[in-house]
Amino acid sequence: MMWALILLPLTVLLHSDAQLLLGSSQIKTTRVKNNRQQTRQSTFPSQEFYNFPGFSSSSNTRKTFDASPVDTNLRISFNGTGVSKQSGSSSFITGPSATVVTGPLLTAVPVLTIPFLPKMAGRAAEEFLQFEWNDFKTRYNKVYPSAVEEQLRREIFFENIAKIQRVNQEYAEKKRSFTQQINPYADMLLHEFVADLNGFNRSLKTQQRVIPQATAFIPSANVVYPTAVDWRDVGAVSDVKSQGKCAACWAFAAAGALEGHHFRKTGRLVDISAQNLIDCTEPYGNSGCSGGLMDPAFEYVRQNNGVDSEPSYPFEERNAECRFRRENVVATCTGFVDLGVGDERGIEMAVATLGPVTAAIDAGRDTFQFYGGGVYNDPDCGNRPEQMNHAVLIVGYGQEPDGQKFWMVKNSYGPEWGLGGYIKIAKDNGNQCGIAIQASYPLV
Repeated sequence: MMWALILLPLTVLLHSDAQLLLGSSQIKTTRVKNNRQQTRQSTFPSQEFYNFPGFSSSSNTRKTFDASPVDTNLRISFNGTGVSKQSGSSSFITGPSATVVTGPLLTAVPVLTIPFLPKMAGRAAEEFLQFEWNDFKTRYNKVYPSAVEEQLRREIFFENIAKIQRVNQEYAEKKRSFTQQINPYADMLLHEFVADLNGFNRSLKTQQRVIPQATAFIPSANVVYPTAVDWRDVGAVSDVKSQGKCAACWAFAAAGALEGHHFRKTGRLVDISAQNLIDCTEPYGNSGCSGGLMDPAFEYVRQNNGVDSEPSYPFEERNAECRFRRENVVATCTGFVDLGVGDERGIEMAVATLGPVTAAIDAGRDTFQFYGGGVYNDPDCGNRPEQMNHAVLIVGYGQEPDGQKFWMVKNSYGPEWGLGGYIKIAKDNGNQCGIAIQASYPLV
């Protein structure tokens, strides 16, 4: 079996004389979550060195793999405490007890997303794949019900690594604008991932309650809109949540929008219960962990005159009876606004002047499943109404140094997916992934 790898875990870094050091005992990595740096220190079991051919070996080298750099433009220099690597405008530093420093193209991207890594083959590749599999199970606490199930998941994991490798190779060749990484969903087939996590439904159940027509969007006049906005910067966005295998992305998106607009009204950020919306909006046409829409959730909060807090009504990853309690209300809603179909300019105006906006997208591509960093721009991503399958929250927008415009989007796959739970989706690029098909925000 031959494998070509360019993905390495956080245990891998370039060492003196351009060695690959696997298992350096104490390694710190830094990522960004809601604009707050978080440093993680990892301990690994052993030290094994793998050398690039053409570079000098070390007296403490245990194994030598046949490896070659993927990115020939990669510049490597040893700085005494780690290794400084640079390619284009992106640079980072890794090393024992060192902090990862990321440049413009890789801002907040964990080390294992970086595609400037070697290829391996034969026994070396098989050993490394097994290391990756063991590391994956440990990192994400994976336990399988049987040996047969684990073997199946192992094979799927290896197939997904190959997919990730291909995309990262294309990124290194400047054919892609984004990278991919191993995440908690790397042992799932694409159709399983879509079925378990993507629950934006356009066809609702029979409604027992009337959903009124949305309020028309009237953009602010005589306003110069900023070139970049990020509502995390002012504290209007709560921490990234994980929906698990409950396809209630719509509830997390709706809760996030209510949180942001309530913050704008009161100056106080509250954590709103997605479970409250999951359990209590069935009369409005939603189906809990089987899917739903954001506008009926807003209407429920309006008619109910409130929604409970997350601490008082925590997420359970399942459907249950409605247990709303009036004394735990932390936010209200007076209505909702739908933005024009395909109107990215309208979304920009709303995000710039009003607050976060919910959106439906096509998240049914394996490039989305393993997104790691950069600006997500996949020409195969759908942008027709019937292709929308996932709900997200747009918390800002901006532009990369190379001119690529993006929407800063909060997801509900957990902080170990993407950029600490976020994704940059290409902006003003033909309605990428249908982000402007069904965008809305609550009135508070």
